[in-house]
Amino acid sequence: MNISAIVTGLMCLLALSEAAKLPSIFKRCKFSDKACLKVAIEDGIRKLEKGLPSFGLIPLDPLVIPEMSIAAGSIVNVQQYYKNVTITGTKDITLTDANIDLENGEMFIDMSYPGFKLEADYRMTGRVLILPVVGEGKCVIKLDQPKPTFKAYFIVVEKKGKRYFKITDQEYHVNAAFASYHFENIFKGDERLGNEINKMLNDNWKEIYDELVPSYEVAIGSWLSSIANRFFSKVPITEIFLREY
Repeated sequence: MNISAIVTGLMCLLALSEAAKLPSIFKRCKFSDKACLKVAIEDGIRKLEKGLPSFGLIPLDPLVIPEMSIAAGSIVNVQQYYKNVTITGTKDITLTDANIDLENGEMFIDMSYPGFKLEADYRMTGRVLILPVVGEGKCVIKLDQPKPTFKAYFIVVEKKGKRYFKITDQEYHVNAAFASYHFENIFKGDERLGNEINKMLNDNWKEIYDELVPSYEVAIGSWLSSIANRFFSKVPITEIFLREY
């Protein structure tokens, strides 16, 4: 999910810009130096907690997504719409792997976190298992020990003699040790039925999560890629990474 935001992983790479363009606290690396990349990306995410608006970098924690829609599934046959989505916990990163393959146009980041918390205004209608659901209000979704991976595919474009990254596709996935859900007013204010549905969601968290998370991953990954491309369109590759020679 972000739940990843995380979170995307691609915002990590933005922390590698040179001191002449970004504050000197950010570390730059060579493409081939995986050890350097791992340290720089993890450190950069923590330092970009509040974002860097002049380069299109939104705050990473909380990570705010204006809106997203989640299609109905089979177990959770519910059309979901979220707005004012806020994800917290993304700054508490441990980076386990990072790689940039310039020849094949691929970036890969593997991360882990203690937890994510997603809060939003929701609207949904449909059916969960055998229970009808019609609700609108506040919701909270928590993930314990989420492990996001982000793989981005890019091309290199040239503008006025400078070379820039452009993300063309991405794969964003998040595994979690546990997920919990709470939706207020999930049955038009009927507290008893609302409690039953929330209990059912949490009792069957794994099945619910496995069915819903791909839609969250697509929505969050696509949104983060678009934000990253705003930055990459402004800053040449040579100003983000050190030369190999």
